[in-house]
Amino acid sequence: MLLWKKSLIRQFLTLSGIFFFLSGCGMSLSIQSLSPVPQQQQDEKLSSDEYWDLLDETICSPKEPNVSTKRFAVWFNNEIANNGFSYVYGGKTVAKIQKGTTKNYSGILACYFDNDDYSGVTVVLGDNKTINIESIRNEKPSGIAFWAKGDIGNESIYVGLVDDESDGMKVQTKIALRDFGKVDTTWHYFMVPLKKFQVKGRYWDAVKKAEIVKDVNWKAISEVRFSVNKGENKVKSGKPVKFYVEDISFIEEIPGYFDTEKYWQSFTSNEPDILLHDLETGSDQVWETGSGPASNVKIEIVKSMDKKYGEKSLAVTYSLSDWCDIMYDYPKNNITDKRVNWSKHWGLKFDLYSTRPYQSINVQISDAGNELYIASCGGPQGWSEIIVPFKDFYKFPYYQPADAKHNGIFDLENVQKIDIKPAGEGLSSTFLIDNIRLTNSRTVQEIVAPAEKEVVITGNFNSKIVEKIQSGIFGINAQFWDGDLLSPKTSEFVKEINHKVIRFPGGLSADEYHWKEALGKDGIVDIDEFMNFCKKTNCEPMITVNFGTGTPEEAAAWVRYLNIEKKHNVRLWEVGNELYGEWHKNHCSAEDYGKRTAEFIKAMKSIDPSILITVVWDLEGKWNKTVFDYTKDLADGVNIHNYPQGSGQENDIGLLASPQILDQIIPSVKRQLNDYGQKNKNYQIWLTEWNSVDFNPGPQSLSMVNALFVADYLGMLAKQNIDQASYWTIHNGMFEQGGDYGYLSRNDIVEGANVPRPSYWAFKLANQSLRGSLVECSSNDKNVSVYANIHKDGKKSVLIINKYPKTRANVLMQIPELVGSGMCTQLLNETASKGFTSKPIVLKKEMSLQLAPHSITQFELK
Repeated sequence: MLLWKKSLIRQFLTLSGIFFFLSGCGMSLSIQSLSPVPQQQQDEKLSSDEYWDLLDETICSPKEPNVSTKRFAVWFNNEIANNGFSYVYGGKTVAKIQKGTTKNYSGILACYFDNDDYSGVTVVLGDNKTINIESIRNEKPSGIAFWAKGDIGNESIYVGLVDDESDGMKVQTKIALRDFGKVDTTWHYFMVPLKKFQVKGRYWDAVKKAEIVKDVNWKAISEVRFSVNKGENKVKSGKPVKFYVEDISFIEEIPGYFDTEKYWQSFTSNEPDILLHDLETGSDQVWETGSGPASNVKIEIVKSMDKKYGEKSLAVTYSLSDWCDIMYDYPKNNITDKRVNWSKHWGLKFDLYSTRPYQSINVQISDAGNELYIASCGGPQGWSEIIVPFKDFYKFPYYQPADAKHNGIFDLENVQKIDIKPAGEGLSSTFLIDNIRLTNSRTVQEIVAPAEKEVVITGNFNSKIVEKIQSGIFGINAQFWDGDLLSPKTSEFVKEINHKVIRFPGGLSADEYHWKEALGKDGIVDIDEFMNFCKKTNCEPMITVNFGTGTPEEAAAWVRYLNIEKKHNVRLWEVGNELYGEWHKNHCSAEDYGKRTAEFIKAMKSIDPSILITVVWDLEGKWNKTVFDYTKDLADGVNIHNYPQGSGQENDIGLLASPQILDQIIPSVKRQLNDYGQKNKNYQIWLTEWNSVDFNPGPQSLSMVNALFVADYLGMLAKQNIDQASYWTIHNGMFEQGGDYGYLSRNDIVEGANVPRPSYWAFKLANQSLRGSLVECSSNDKNVSVYANIHKDGKKSVLIINKYPKTRANVLMQIPELVGSGMCTQLLNETASKGFTSKPIVLKKEMSLQLAPHSITQFELK
């Protein structure tokens, strides 16, 4: 899970912490005048290690900024402006003004954040005082500017803007400061463009007891907030995350700021196309590759499949579980001419040949300052012409080279490197690239979708391909921070799906969940409440024990509590969540995970030897082998995750082609189990998280496209028939990007909690169809998926998924055994949010029917 989802969970908890206090839920908050603190006579019983307000420091002041700016609002300069005030939240967090060493910067705002909590320091302009930044934010390259520095290991700081609460809704929008420069022990002058703050933020609704996504009121900004997420910074236990700020102001224009949006809106150029790479000559064939530990990639120059594209093309063959690159380095190849000056063109154009229904790729550019910018694109099966506008490129958020010059400008006058990055987690494939060129063309020839397509579906109910579909593949996730889980309506909706298994306590946060401390605690779901939820929904629990901040003894005590004391007989357990990922603040080496997990399993099985315990695996890579070196004789299986799309890479065609990658993922896991495991031992495979995108879901996640993906993915899971699979998730919450992983809404939408999304109805329809035995059934069109089943009671069903967005499928169904009176149930694009509808139908040996674009249809014969 995903890089994406992980950070948002932490963000969710951060904001919840802030507003829980404001709604009177008892979190500590102190109002401070922040006047300079004189040297205090400290009581010998008090220690600055414990009481950070006793910390007295003299801070070496920053220099004057070497840029000239026009300020239109000052928030802090040696003291809070305009008789404002501050407040802090989170554990022992303290803010105070410490002495500076120069006259101009004599007072430094020192923030001492508690790393063991979600913590922040907020500077308020004053009671009922706000500023209007709406017009200047839209019309000028305006920004918030300040000097800042941290301490060793204190790099993960967020800066937020908060509007007033005159309407009862205090909305915050925030960004990570490290995206705009280094946060280290040296003073840096930050100028963060106001346009970089999202137009949507979050506020805490005390009635709904949920965070609500809402537009920021730019006309009434009242607070500036600096914050940290729990455990993200590296400090010694008991020590604060130190962060120092001076001279906070809003400026009209950031000198030299490159306003990407305005620039490309007004961009004009008559420069002809410039060919960068046609792959025909030796000097143009010197591409390099790189990959992460769980992926591999190779390239070769091959004969073009079509003379139209020249004699030769670059073939890329890859297996992707983390990342891989195909790079051309211009300085290394002594390219200094017009081929590295891209500033006179609107974008890149190239030819792509895909062997898959859709090939997703990312194009990454190292600009003149070696900053990395990235954009997503892709193409359908066969040859297609691709245009990637330079306006679509954004600064790569996860990594920047050490020598990158961070000026926030996509400088195209002397490009250093082009990098083609395959996309699609768990995928192995080959594609061809050819004729990469700079272009000012803004259109490619579009293929007009036909109104209708003839499709033939054949099947044989006497030929079983899966004797008994595992009911565990219809599982789902639940989270301890989801208060809406305990709503009676939630259990009603979840029970309707017939999930069989629910995984808890959910994602990365499972590695922060101390089950005993949570018992009876308000605001979170404890294990007793979760077990009651499982009872109400007729589901079996799956528990993820806390590896990140927990111990084998704690896990063993959990087993004892549930299975010995409470006699719940919980069978399904896993140790930790995605510990291989750098996005996980408790991530570790495979060796550390393997060694400690062996101790977890021994401790847990000493309490109840009958339980099943799986260990964390990546899709592929050295991690898996190393983990099994320590656990293969102890573990009952492995758990993996799959999110086919990366954040910002959502593509409807690509997502709808992705369920079929399970035909590669699951056999690969089985092969690794055979290679790394004990001979003749049967290991279980649990896919304990899956959904469409790994981070920051957008509107696609709430659309019929996601519903089609869900139904097709469940069909492929039935075909692969692994032991367990758990969809992410029951509730998650709205993201600022406009999406939500939850198949039911939380209280963060106007309609309120437990509004079913299209994916809910798709899950329900697919689940009731894909039962019993899977029988032989196929479609002659890759965009129309079909699955046929004989149920335990003898009922026969066929599930058809039309993935064409605008094309009706004229289906000729040739299934001799599907004859008689039955029911036709459909989930249609136009009514997907309201659920599916059913009507009687007479099924014939050979029958023609027309299926709407983007639809799911079930035929059922009793």
